[in-house]
Amino acid sequence: MHVVVPALSQVAQACAQAGVQVPAFCHHPSLKPTATCNTCMVNANGRVVRACTEPVTHGMQIFTHDEPALEQRRQALSVLLTHHPLQCPVCPQSGRCELQSQVAAHAPVPVSSLANAAFGPAHPDPWLKRPELCVGCTRCVRFADEVLQQPLLALQEHPPRIVRLNQADPLGYTGSFADVCPVGVFSGARKPGEPPLWALQSRASICPGCATGCPVWLDESQQRIHKLRARGGRGFLCDDGYALAPDLAARVVVPLVNREPAAWDKALDHMAHLLQQAVEARTLGVVVSAELPSEGLAAVAKLARDVWGLKHVYWAKHGEGQGDAILRHPDKNPNTAGVALLLGPVARDVAHLPQDASAGVVNAVLVFGAERIDALERALNAAAPIGATVFVSSYDVPVHEKAEVVLPLATWAETHGSFVNHRGRSQGFAPARAPLGDALTVWEIAAHISSRLGCELGFDSLAQIRREMLAAGVAMPQSEPAEQGTQ
Repeated sequence: MHVVVPALSQVAQACAQAGVQVPAFCHHPSLKPTATCNTCMVNANGRVVRACTEPVTHGMQIFTHDEPALEQRRQALSVLLTHHPLQCPVCPQSGRCELQSQVAAHAPVPVSSLANAAFGPAHPDPWLKRPELCVGCTRCVRFADEVLQQPLLALQEHPPRIVRLNQADPLGYTGSFADVCPVGVFSGARKPGEPPLWALQSRASICPGCATGCPVWLDESQQRIHKLRARGGRGFLCDDGYALAPDLAARVVVPLVNREPAAWDKALDHMAHLLQQAVEARTLGVVVSAELPSEGLAAVAKLARDVWGLKHVYWAKHGEGQGDAILRHPDKNPNTAGVALLLGPVARDVAHLPQDASAGVVNAVLVFGAERIDALERALNAAAPIGATVFVSSYDVPVHEKAEVVLPLATWAETHGSFVNHRGRSQGFAPARAPLGDALTVWEIAAHISSRLGCELGFDSLAQIRREMLAAGVAMPQSEPAEQGTQ
C-alpha cells in the first residue's frame, strides 16, 4: 500500500493514514511524543524503530508485523505488566483496555516473575478510580499539562502510579481523561447493566453538541446507544459531548393526533386537513432547526420554497454557550452553517414569528426538529393568533401541547446525513441503529407531507438529495465514515 503524508510526519502518522493500527501507550495524537513505552516498534527500511518518533522519508518501506519488531513489542508489554494486575478475565474494564487488547494480540507475552499488584478497594478519589491499573504512560499528566495547561497530576515512579497534585477543575474535560488513558485508571468499572465493550457495536458519527463537529464513536447494543467516545480528531471530547445520551430523553416513536397515538395515514390526513388552506394561501410558516442534518434541511427548503412557494421560513437554534480554545464552540448547534448554506437569506430568526402572526401573514406553523429549542417555545407562546401547529419531532416535550399533530422524526444517530461545522467543513455520519418505532428521516417525512398535500417533492433517495445539494453549490461530506468499526 502506498500513502502520501505531509512533510515532517512520523511513521505512526503514515500507518494511521494507511488504516494500519500500531499499538502505543505513551503516544497520543494530541500530545508531544515521549518515546518511552517501546510498544510501537516497526521495521522501517530494515531498521526496528519507534513509530511515534521516526520521521518518514521518501520511498520508505514500513513493515508493522516484522518478527524482530513484534518481539520488541512483547518485551515492552512484559515491562508494562510488571506492576499491573494480571486479572484480565475479571477486570472491571470489561474490554475497555488497550493493554488487554495488545497482550491478546501479541500472545504469548513473557510475564515478569515479580509480584504483581492486585485489585484494591475503590479509590476514595471519585476521579482517580483505579490507580492500580496505571502503566506509567503519563498520557494523563501530559494532557493536563499540555492541553489543559494545568498541573493536575504527577507520576509516582515505584511502582508507577498516578497521584493528584491539586483539586483544580479540569475546565470541563473531566471525562476526557478516560479516553486519553489506555488502561482505565479514570473510567473505573462499568455501570450495572452496561454491556462489556466486546458486546458493543461502535458506529462512526459526529458529535452534535456544538459547531466544532468532533468525530465520535456511538457504542450501541441491542438497539440502545450507551455512550459517545472520541473517534480520531483530538482523541478526546469535552464533558458536554460525553454527556450526550440519545436514549435518556423521552422519544416520539409513533404519530400523535391530539396527543393520542395514531397510524401514519390518519396523522397525515389530519395534518393535510389542518394545513391545506394555509399552504394554498401562502400563510404557512415553516420552522427548521439548526440541529437538522443538511440533507433534511435541503428537503425542507425545496418543499417550502420550490414546491409550496412560501415566503415565511424561520430557523431556530440554541443560544450561545461556553466555548474555549480546546474543543468547545460557543455555538451549541451542529449545523448553523448548513442552515445558512441551504436556506440563505430566505430564512429568518424564529423570533420574527410572533410579529408575522400578529400581522396575519402566518396563521399555521409546521415545525421540523426544533422542539427542544427555547426560542421556539417563546415564539409560539407569543404568537397568539396561530391556529394549526404541526410538529415533526424526535423528542416528547411540553411544547407539544400546542400541536394537533406530531410526526416521529429519527435522530442524527439513526440516519445517514451530514453537518457543516463552523469551519465550513461538511462532515458525514452513518446511523448507529434503525429508527425507533415508526420514526422516519426528515426528507422522508417531507416527501410524505408534500404528497399528501397534492405535490411531489421529487426526492426518492438520499443520493438524489445530495446530487441536488451539489448542483446548488453545497459541498458533499468530506468523509463518509464506515458504518461499523472499533476505536
